[in-house]
Amino acid sequence: MKFISAIIGLFAFSALAADVPGGINRTAEGLPEQTYELMLSPSYTMQPAGAYLSSEVRFQPNQDFGAGLGFGAGEVGYHFGVNGAWYLLPDLGNQPAVSILGAVYLNRVQPFNYFVARVTPMVSKMIQTTWGTGTPYAGVHLTPSFRLSDTAANDFAVRAAVGSQFTIKALEGVNLFAEFNLSVLNSMHEVSLGLSYPFAAL
Repeated sequence: MKFISAIIGLFAFSALAADVPGGINRTAEGLPEQTYELMLSPSYTMQPAGAYLSSEVRFQPNQDFGAGLGFGAGEVGYHFGVNGAWYLLPDLGNQPAVSILGAVYLNRVQPFNYFVARVTPMVSKMIQTTWGTGTPYAGVHLTPSFRLSDTAANDFAVRAAVGSQFTIKALEGVNLFAEFNLSVLNSMHEVSLGLSYPFAAL
């Protein structure tokens, strides 16, 4: 009986962990053209439980497209990969910004390796305040994953994310994030904080 419980537990762990930890930590509005951004985000996944730190370098070559290189590591494993963001609608008047984020990762979750693809449609809307801006955003991670080690296995994860970016005038360009990710299918609940700093040149 213990053996069967262990097998079920291992299967549940690997299925949930096939999704890449780490939140969106961005709005649906792009950076200024020819601008870079460095992002760091500590988070906590609830199942499998553990602390995780994600980082990303982003570049905005033009107003319609941005690219990024990301890496993350923590108690549940590690990942690295690349992403691209397509900015479909800008944040204008009553219209929210709309974008689609696509990414591919190699994801290591003990004891398995995964190739993971992800598509994340998202929306955001900036709110001006006296101290700076707040930009609530929401998105849905759609993540097929393919286990590369041991017996091949495919999974599909869905996770909803809601959060906000805060740009405080006194911090001179530093953006702060708070985000919650809710598991919908084969994924994990996660709480993320983050900060990012845009700059004009490497």
